[in-house]
Amino acid sequence: MNGTAKSHLFSSLTIRGQTLKNRICVPALCQYSATDGLANDWHLVNAGSFARGGAALVVMEATGVEPRGRITHQCLGLWCDQQIEPLARIVRFVKSQGAVAGIQLSHAGRKGSNLPPTVGRGSIPDSEGGWPTIGPSAIAFGANMDKVPKEATVEDIHCITGAFVSSALRAVKAGFQVIELHLAHGYLISTFLSPISNHRTDRYGGCLENRMRFGLEMAESVRNSLPDDIVLGAKVSVTDYADNGWDLKQTLEFAKRLKALGVDYITASSGGVVSGVEYKQTAKVHLNAAQSLVEEVGVTAGVV
Repeated sequence: MNGTAKSHLFSSLTIRGQTLKNRICVPALCQYSATDGLANDWHLVNAGSFARGGAALVVMEATGVEPRGRITHQCLGLWCDQQIEPLARIVRFVKSQGAVAGIQLSHAGRKGSNLPPTVGRGSIPDSEGGWPTIGPSAIAFGANMDKVPKEATVEDIHCITGAFVSSALRAVKAGFQVIELHLAHGYLISTFLSPISNHRTDRYGGCLENRMRFGLEMAESVRNSLPDDIVLGAKVSVTDYADNGWDLKQTLEFAKRLKALGVDYITASSGGVVSGVEYKQTAKVHLNAAQSLVEEVGVTAGVV
């Protein structure tokens, strides 16, 4: 590493009034350690260690905006007020170490009701402690995630949008300075974006404009609910790695619309909609996509 690259890594970055002391950001990393969506000592030590180690931004794991929006029963949640203080405890420590505290809000969609990877892989039947899932169309992910989701009604879409807003407001009460929307990896919003998983014929399916609609409506509602100094980010998948699926061209159009709504940064990731595909050179895919986001969209971009 040359001196210029090193100084850039450790230079500060200001986004919407929040200043990161360097460019080292810890992304949302699922811990599968919560009970009833509540954060505990494990989450404090995990996030706190990154903050103590000098990271500028620590983002808490994918946090369900409603119970059925969890990937597993051990995932964090922020669908009720009782979940605020356990997270606020973590936020206070992260801030005390000079780091900015972030949280990723998520809805797992058809990838909900799964076993934690520490136990196994696959969908949990409702009769064995699982729960009904939801998606744009009644199409299972495949492989060992074979639970067929309910096709979301327009009322469901509006209710889930409201759940994202309510969770974002709870995150603000907990003290988070950055809120990231999980729009990637084959979770709910991601499956609305991809024509492979979205076979709807209403205004939320079909053409690109319609497939983007849910994500854009939700992002706009969240942005409008937040104080001006709270950073709003989004994680997106830039490709499905499959023919006739979601790709970089569509991602860039989606990113332009997100930026216009007040999304402050976009993190590039990939995949998650199609089972059994081969992931090739993901680091290069993500880096190239992030460069395109900066150059063609003019938005602050990151990679995971």
